[in-house]
Amino acid sequence: MLDVAARLSLRARIALGIALLAPLLSLLGWHAPGRTVLAVAFFLLVPGVALVELLGLPSRHVSWCLAIGLSLAVNLLVAQAQLDLHAWRPLAGQVLIAAASVALLVLAARNADPPDGADTTTDDDPEVTP
Repeated sequence: MLDVAARLSLRARIALGIALLAPLLSLLGWHAPGRTVLAVAFFLLVPGVALVELLGLPSRHVSWCLAIGLSLAVNLLVAQAQLDLHAWRPLAGQVLIAAASVALLVLAARNADPPDGADTTTDDDPEVTP
């Protein structure tokens, strides 16, 4: 897991932490200081950052705007689907969005270039001589 986190941008690592922490606090029912800020950050960042990381856009400003817009859209679509299906479960929606976002962030990390100084050689690499 540390190799995955090392390949992610700072923005993606923050989103990964929020995606893991916010549903955990909700599931456990802990009312920690700053939980409201964490919930708002989850709502505004988590699904959008995961999707934007897959795109690998070169512009930071476009990436941030797109991440916030996508996050709002994903959260609103999940909430609307729950309302239409008469299955209003906010915690279940949060866990679903968090699980999908973590999976997308792991996929983005696997597709990302390795960090500087990382050893990318494997035993199966034919160009490497012992």
